Amino acid sequence: MSDIYQQIWDADQKHCGIKAVKKGDTETIDAATKTQGYVVVDEKKNAGEDHKLIVEVVIPAAKEESYTRVATLFNNYTLDQTKPEINKPEEAKEVQEFIQAVYKSPPMKVARDYVSQQYLQRGVFALRRTAEPMCKSSSIVSSIKTTIQESEI
Repeated sequence: MSDIYQQIWDADQKHCGIKAVKKGDTETIDAATKTQGYVVVDEKKNAGEDHKLIVEVVIPAAKEESYTRVATLFNNYTLDQTKPEINKPEEAKEVQEFIQAVYKSPPMKVARDYVSQQYLQRGVFALRRTAEPMCKSSSIVSSIKTTIQESEI
């Protein structure tokens, strides 16, 4: 696995990724891209405040679940850093559902396989214990930790 980042990207593109298409090139979108989904991007140098970078988004029904799940998370966080985060039980459930869905995805499988291979090559077999110190501060990370413990690595 020489380029793990490219492998993860490729797995994501095949699974739920959508292709970027430049505005003006939409007439040449092939059938495969239409089936996979795409986003039309209007790149302008020196664009003004009212410029919209993303002009159109086409997400096929087969890929919609992952995009819907992440969209539900966006309202769970306070953008104003001077205000405290309030974690509600329904938000924790949304996070857990998102993590469960993502954990099973092809890009995560590629990443898990790579990490497992790296640990095995180094003779380290306690992945959970190694990750333990990093898993104490965030509710999202705690949910990931729970997911890992409940699933086979």
